[in-house]
Amino acid sequence: MRKTIHISGTSSEPQLEVSISMSGHYRDFMLGVEPLTQGSEALFLAQVQVITWASMYIEATTNMVAELLLRNIDMRNPLLGETLWRLGDRADIIQKLSALASLFEPDQSRADTHIKSTGRLFKIRNRLVHYKEASTESDPELLQARPMPSEKTFVDLLHELMNASPDPDIVHAVRSMPLNQRRQEAVAVGDWLTTLSRVRL
Repeated sequence: MRKTIHISGTSSEPQLEVSISMSGHYRDFMLGVEPLTQGSEALFLAQVQVITWASMYIEATTNMVAELLLRNIDMRNPLLGETLWRLGDRADIIQKLSALASLFEPDQSRADTHIKSTGRLFKIRNRLVHYKEASTESDPELLQARPMPSEKTFVDLLHELMNASPDPDIVHAVRSMPLNQRRQEAVAVGDWLTTLSRVRL
């Protein structure tokens, strides 16, 4: 995601475009996460935060690099650039990374490493984002008695997830990688994407 500020110049000065990349902010947030207290619940919360910020960082960086590369294609062939942009806009993160790799990365094994680590990250992220309590899904009475989402805090939901999850594998998946290793993998994907953005077309 990019925020662009246009600053108009005088007739002798060109218009200045300043791009502020949100991906840098997401990266900083991810790198700054630490457990607030000792204990497994605080560590679990920190792991969920790292997964969340890492996903946002990679997705924003992917979109930013794709936009930059497609602008360069668009200048040479506007129809091709617009077609690629429309296709890419509907694609999921793995499809976008695969497309960027096939077009701009000569080392396919390097691309595969980063795409696989992103796939693992987003699989966990998607399971967290789309988490549902199984018991309420199958029982209409429980569904009616269930509190509105606004009544539950994020920590309440995490506590439920840790202690009464219908999908115990998700807790294991969140805890499966140390914080620093998960951060390092996300930073490596971002660095790789940055190298793709420097490809001469």
